[in-house]
Parts: sequence; C-alpha cells; structure tokens
Amino acid sequence: MGGCTEWCKSEFKVKNLLLQHEDPQTFIQFQFGSQKLYLVWRIFWALYHVAWIIVSGVKSDLWAGEDNSQYIKWFIFLTDWAYFILTLSTIVDATMVTYVFVRRTDIREGIEIGLPWYIRADWCIFNMGNVISVSTSVAYWALVYDGSQPMTSVNIATHIINTLYVILNISVTGMPKRVLHFWFSVVFGVVYALFTLFYYLAGGTNHNENPYVYPALDWRTPGTATLYCVIVCFVLVPVVHLILYGIHRLKILLYQKCDCCRSSRNERDSTVEMKQQYPY
Repeated sequence: MGGCTEWCKSEFKVKNLLLQHEDPQTFIQFQFGSQKLYLVWRIFWALYHVAWIIVSGVKSDLWAGEDNSQYIKWFIFLTDWAYFILTLSTIVDATMVTYVFVRRTDIREGIEIGLPWYIRADWCIFNMGNVISVSTSVAYWALVYDGSQPMTSVNIATHIINTLYVILNISVTGMPKRVLHFWFSVVFGVVYALFTLFYYLAGGTNHNENPYVYPALDWRTPGTATLYCVIVCFVLVPVVHLILYGIHRLKILLYQKCDCCRSSRNERDSTVEMKQQYPY
C-alpha cells in the first residue's frame, strides 16, 4: 500500500502534465543491453516506416480502385494520419539520437541534466505516435473492417505491424512514459474528429463518394458521430495509453530485478540519480 501511495504522489503531479525530465540520457539508449546499437535501431525503424508510408500512398488503388482522382483522399483517413505521426516520430527519434551522438557528448555520457527542446519535441511526438497508432488499429478492426475486402500488405503494415512495433519499441528502449501524458493523444483525436466534421460541412466525400470519411463518423446523424468521437477520444485513447504505460512499468520492474541488465548501462555522473524508486 505504501509503495502505491508513493507511486501516486510521484506520478500524479501537475508538472508531469508537461515534458519535464532530469535525465536526457535515458532518451537515447536501450533499457536493456548494449547501447552501441541504439542509433542503428532508430535509423532502421525510421527507414522502415518511411518506406511503408510511401508504399501506402503509391498503392492507393488497393482501397480507391482504378479512379486515380480518388487517390488524394489518402489524406482524409485516420489510418494515414496515425501512420504519418508514427513515421514522423521515428524520423524525429533517429534525427535526435544522431545529433546527440555526434554533437552532445554530455548527454550521451549522462552529464547533462534537463531536456533540450528537441528531446521534448521528440517525447511529445513519441507519445502521440504510439497511442494514436494502437488506438487507430483497435478502432479499425472494431468499427471499419468488415471482412468483405481481402487483407492487403498495406493493411497488415498499418494496422498490425505498427502495433507490434509500438509494443516492441516501448519494451526495449529507455524512452520514458508518464500517465498524465495521455492528453497529447486526446488532443490529436479531437483535432481529427473536428476535421471530419468540417470536411463533411465543406461537402467532402470519401473514395466511394459517400458524404463522410467513415460510416461511424457520418455527421448526417450528429448524435451517433459525436458518441463515437467521445468513445474513441476520451475512452479508447486513455485506455490504450494506460496499457502502454503498463508495458513500460513492467519493463522497468524487470530492469530493476535483472542485475546483469542493469550493470550493462553506463554509469551516470553523480549529479544524476542512479536509482529512483519510481523511474519514469
């Protein structure tokens, strides 16, 4: 009970709504194992997701048919918004880690305290990319996919492998997570919901020329569309965030219990605490 109380006091602070952290080194390394391959890990996944987002655009005929005038509507779908923010996250990750490895030896060696602006930006996009990707996959399988169309490689990449990547990445990297950071993804969801509303009001249609992006977000029945938006933005997104946070906490627990893994990490400068009872 005491441990739970201390965790709550540590986690649920107003400052934890923002992007504050004293140890930037944890953002540029694995939680376990060798740190030398971390830059390779980040660059690999950035290239992977860039390749697939290009493929998803090039292969628009898989969902839009032969009418290439519909291909521009790639930009209206939540799947593509979500995969874009995930891809952007991996690009920012790779760029930030490369910069730190080349120019910021103080961060790499654990001397610097406090986060530079570019790590804060990376952290914010990281949170949104993870939660929105998984939430979109859940919503797609629950509300959109009806089994009438064959499964494509793009579908697998953007609705299955993306989720597996998020879980794997959280499980092995040192990037922190905080409970109160769910609001970044909620804002993203609200922005997309408003986009679908304004798109409908402007006379926009989907690739089948229906006056909505998704049937669940048919604003001709505003009560139903609003209900779906509320469920996704204010229920599904926070729940997914908490599940991913739980995976992160399990990783921390395993790290604390594994002496051989913990000893593989570089020693920190005395100005940075080596052990925190509830590390983020």
